[in-house]
Amino acid sequence: MSLTNLHVDNTTPANSGCGAGIGIFAQAGTAGTAKASLTIRGDRISGHGKNGITCGDVGITCSVTKDTISIAATGAVARNGVRSASGQAGR
Repeated sequence: MSLTNLHVDNTTPANSGCGAGIGIFAQAGTAGTAKASLTIRGDRISGHGKNGITCGDVGITCSVTKDTISIAATGAVARNGVRSASGQAGR
């Protein structure tokens, strides 16, 4: 599956606190070797809370290329452009 040339803007809910407002969230819901793959390419992500892109478990393989992720400074939350979790590898 692929997400290409999307504009994802303003995903932070009001009074969201830490960890809310993710631009793109990918999770396969499985453990072990990858069961799904997602290509995220050429997208524009801005106005997110915690993470611009999150690939959430070892059940998914994400390829993230040529995306623009805008991160504005805030005192409320430490923001990440791309978060790869639970044993994911990035390059």
